[in-house]
Formats: sequence, C-alpha cells, structure tokens
Amino acid sequence: MSPSQVFWTTGEWDPWKALTVFSTEPGAPRVKVMDRPPRGCNSGEIPGKVFGYVMPNAEHSYDFYTGFAPAKKPTRMFAVALKQWLKCFSAAGQYRG
Repeated sequence: MSPSQVFWTTGEWDPWKALTVFSTEPGAPRVKVMDRPPRGCNSGEIPGKVFGYVMPNAEHSYDFYTGFAPAKKPTRMFAVALKQWLKCFSAAGQYRG
C-alpha cells in the first residue's frame, strides 16, 4: 500500500516495524522509501514506493520526541509535505484533488 498524501515513519528498532510498510520480515513486500512527497493532489499510488523515513537508532514513536536529534529530519519532511498538501483543500475544507 502506497497511498499519496501519507507520510510513513518508524524507528530502526521499533518493535512494530514488522507490521508496517517498512517490514524486513521474510515474505514482506519490499518498498523503496522516497524522501520527497509525491507531487500534486491525489497523485495516486506509486507502486513499490512510499514517502517516509526510518529514524536511525530509534524505537516506537521517537519522532514525537522533539529533543531527539534524528526526529528533526522527519519533522522537517512532514512540514514540507503538509505545506504542499494543504493546497489541495479549499478554505471550506473541500478537497480539490
């Protein structure tokens, strides 16, 4: 699953990682992790690719620890994507995709 306008993040040592798109378990689909959001509104799935980040030396929910240095990169990546994605909605909240 690689829907547009979704940012995936996990920690390198997250115990839940095996149940995510980042799984390295035998038989799990392998995805390419993109560091830039897909262009446009509702650009659709990009087979085999997801927009996200795996934080080195991190566990579950470490992206919420603002003092944790590796969390700064995914926070910036999401801010860039959100700025782009918000253009897909009108002031009334209607989707323009």
